[in-house]
Amino acid sequence: MPATTEAGQVAAALRQARRVVVAMHQAPDGDTTGSALALAAALRRLGVEVEVVGPDPIIAPLRFLPRAEEAQTWAARPSTPRADVVVTVDCGEASRAGGLDVLRSAGALLINLDHHASNSRFGDLNWVEPRAVAVGELVLRLVDEWELLLAEDVALPLYVSLATDTEGFRVGVREGRVFRMAARLADTGLDVEDVHRRLFEEEPLAVMRLRAWALQHLQQAPSGHLAWLALPRRVLTRFGVEPYQTDGLIALVRALRGVHLAVFLREEPEGLVKVSLRSRPPVEARRIAERLGGGGHTHAAAALVSGRLPGVQAETLALASELYGEDERWTDSSTF
Repeated sequence: MPATTEAGQVAAALRQARRVVVAMHQAPDGDTTGSALALAAALRRLGVEVEVVGPDPIIAPLRFLPRAEEAQTWAARPSTPRADVVVTVDCGEASRAGGLDVLRSAGALLINLDHHASNSRFGDLNWVEPRAVAVGELVLRLVDEWELLLAEDVALPLYVSLATDTEGFRVGVREGRVFRMAARLADTGLDVEDVHRRLFEEEPLAVMRLRAWALQHLQQAPSGHLAWLALPRRVLTRFGVEPYQTDGLIALVRALRGVHLAVFLREEPEGLVKVSLRSRPPVEARRIAERLGGGGHTHAAAALVSGRLPGVQAETLALASELYGEDERWTDSSTF
């Protein structure tokens, strides 16, 4: 039995279900996609009928995963009988998976499977473990509870879940158990070199050119402890890059020597700005994200903020100054 009461209840509820909907979050990344596909594959081994659904399609770099082509969006999903269980994966808020009304209408019992400390506990059952490096870690524990053998349709998406949420096992890995899990998955026969190439090395020329632009527009506070990059939507249009292809840009900001807080701001449609934050102790990115209306992990967090890019940048940097005493002599906003 899994270690916590919540985990045991989740394992039992899913094991007893006949139909399950597994819900990913919007703009699906490797963790929500890998966790959803692995959980669906495991449940099918138990004889459960499963759908994988989300607000948005699975992104192109992750469509090599087994049965990724079968995942649907809520908008395109045909009318089907109500499921026994809907389980969200990697969703700190119900809105990220399509909204509470959508989730409730799809199934009788709502299970919330997550690893974000800021999770709002919106499910009937909530298994939330901030210590887990990815939701894939929780899915692996379920697979073990059900005493299922690890085959590629489960092991490959779980490996992708772990690898992407740790940025290639470079971020948030403070214990050997993460590598032991990865080794266990790799030992099923995965071509790990091919997986890492697909996830971290294959980028279109347009994305490479955007990275060159980003390196020219990085900004850093005089103290050196804070750095940021603001990406206007017109720049995305100029380079012909999809929003999901910019997710790696925050790593450029964080890579600056001496930086304790890295901020990446991306202008979104409809007057919104996505603010991504990465930090090193003693700075806690989540404190800033929560003040902006978002959430996440202690050192990796995000928020979707209403406003124009220059104003949201100023608000974010002011919060950094308020919470952590960062130098307020910011550079001008000439990049906008």
